[in-house]
Amino acid sequence: MGKGLCAKIGMWMAVMLLAGAGAMAQSPHPVAGKYAVTASSPELGEIKFQIMLQKDGENWKGAIKDSPMPFEVTSVTVDADNKVTITSGVEGTSVVIAGKFEAGKITGDWKAGDMGGKWVAIQEAAEAPAAAAPAAAAS
Repeated sequence: MGKGLCAKIGMWMAVMLLAGAGAMAQSPHPVAGKYAVTASSPELGEIKFQIMLQKDGENWKGAIKDSPMPFEVTSVTVDADNKVTITSGVEGTSVVIAGKFEAGKITGDWKAGDMGGKWVAIQEAAEAPAAAAPAAAAS
């Protein structure tokens, strides 16, 4: 193996190690992820849907899907104590969903006009990265 090739391989390995260290330093926020949500109230009974929460720089984004009513998330905040507030709207009514994240779960209250109730969101496990293929044996 020539010296030039060895130098290129060494440089490539150094870049990969630094890139890996940078990725580990920027681990995702514990609140970020996909959740299975159950919201309940005496008026509506039980409603199930999914919510995705994502940190984008200093800001948060959210999306609701598989809901029996079309919700549009207008704002998401997560404070230093992992208190979560999601504001959305449905058919012209503002909906505020607030709760506290602990151990992979957000629990709290929701309010829409004169109605309100409880909600719980269970965080779905993040998919593990694919295992690296074993290195080929040198010949």
